[in-house]
Amino acid sequence: MKPVKKLSILLAVLFAIPALSQVASSAKTPDGGTAYYTRKAEGWFFYKDPIEKKEKVEEVPLPAPPAKAPDTSPTETKAPPLFSVDWIAKNLEELRKKAIDDPTPENLRAHMYAQRVMLDKAQNFADKTIRVVRDDPFLDENNRIAIGTAMRARALQRQDTAIQAALKDIGKKAGLYFFFKTSCQPYCNDQYLIVNRLAKRHNMTLFNVSLDGSSYKEMAGQVVKVDAGQFKQMELRFVPATVLVIPPYKVIVLAQGATALDELESRIVAAAQDHQLLSKEQLAEVNIYTKGILSSDEMSPATIAAIDPKNPTEWVNYLRRTINRKPD
Repeated sequence: MKPVKKLSILLAVLFAIPALSQVASSAKTPDGGTAYYTRKAEGWFFYKDPIEKKEKVEEVPLPAPPAKAPDTSPTETKAPPLFSVDWIAKNLEELRKKAIDDPTPENLRAHMYAQRVMLDKAQNFADKTIRVVRDDPFLDENNRIAIGTAMRARALQRQDTAIQAALKDIGKKAGLYFFFKTSCQPYCNDQYLIVNRLAKRHNMTLFNVSLDGSSYKEMAGQVVKVDAGQFKQMELRFVPATVLVIPPYKVIVLAQGATALDELESRIVAAAQDHQLLSKEQLAEVNIYTKGILSSDEMSPATIAAIDPKNPTEWVNYLRRTINRKPD
């Protein structure tokens, strides 16, 4: 039996299952003594002088020492070095205000020279950054995805080809349910045309589910079923609704309302990724922007606990080693 036909039969069987979407005392007296009948050997000589209770002497707390007056003397703050980033952040705005309020040549010159220092420092930073990136392949984003116009277009075209191939592979493992009713014109009918095109493009099994028992003329020759509670069980609220079904019991709502074809394809690929329907190779081709990305585990406190955060050489070397181990 062909895989597509087998999947179609399985989806039909699953549709008929109502639960498709189902996916914790002693003889003591009140004063603490024992009753007479438990001490009868003492006869009538049982009387004993009561134990005198020691009076509790209340301790008088010592007076608290007088509160020390807070130190209100101003603390000296060290001025930032001249022309440093901190110096610019602290003084540039004040120099600007002073020049605006009193635009003397001296005030204007002071503001503009401070601004010149800031711009020159930024240019030096940019130039040195370019050189470091050029000499370090782990920092060059062009090695993850081409940035140039022509090469970027080629990379995006390759990604689209990978997505289309992944969707055809998903079509062998999952199917679609399309919920509608004839009163939601024209949205349901328009959305049906999009979903039907999606199913045909990727050889996906499609079940059209009518909430009111009617159908559209465009559905002639297509599988149309009447809703038997699945809409409510899947916690759907609006039509048109498109649902991805992964046998045996996984149900992923792709959209409730009108949704474009490319958006539906993107959501199907994301759902397939979440439910392990794609291989590592397919994921690498589909998610080109995640190439070489450091994972949460690789940056977690447990993983980097032994690294000294105050030693840049140590944590930079860790990052370089980690990135170097990632596949091309």
